[in-house]
Amino acid sequence: PPQGGGGKPVAWLADREQDYSMGGVTQLEWASEWMLLSGHRKDNWLRAWDLRMASSASEQGQASGMRAKALVHRFPRVTRTHQRFLFNARSGVLCTGDDTGDALLYSLSTLQPVGRITGAHRSSCVSAMLHPRLDAVVTSSGGRRFPDYDVDSSVASASSASPSPARQPPSKRRRGDAAPRRLDNSIRLWRVDDMMARVGAAAAAPPDGFA
Repeated sequence: PPQGGGGKPVAWLADREQDYSMGGVTQLEWASEWMLLSGHRKDNWLRAWDLRMASSASEQGQASGMRAKALVHRFPRVTRTHQRFLFNARSGVLCTGDDTGDALLYSLSTLQPVGRITGAHRSSCVSAMLHPRLDAVVTSSGGRRFPDYDVDSSVASASSASPSPARQPPSKRRRGDAAPRRLDNSIRLWRVDDMMARVGAAAAAPPDGFA
């Protein structure tokens, strides 16, 4: 907030447009002096905001169902879980992973996709980071996995007050043994020269109005 704000919020960013419900915020990153990128859990979009157009507290509640003035663009990024999916922006390029295991690259000047690493991981790609100098991307995947068991017991419950004979513990059968869950806890490094070349001069400059 500006000087004299007293620690109180002076602006609000909220996407309340119908069919674009905004999930909990998991990451914020500056793309330029005025452009802010926000990532969300259980959401289909990564959002770009122009802070110069942010709503004041008095405007909140009046724009329900309408597109926020500060919302510049929604970049498609499907994250169906509660995991935090980390993204990164450099030289006018946005890089992020998604639930399918792909890594996505977008131009922040044209707001269009410039590349995709299909099948970067066999499970959710939870982090995608551009190298600070080289045309390279590092991605990672991994998450908690718990055995999913069904309890299968053929022993009938006792119907009398007499002590029951010793019972065998119920057998455990892993659900979905025929198709085991995909596990991929890995870090991978990718060359993206061709994708960065597509961005060209446009990637080096921020969108109009963000210089």
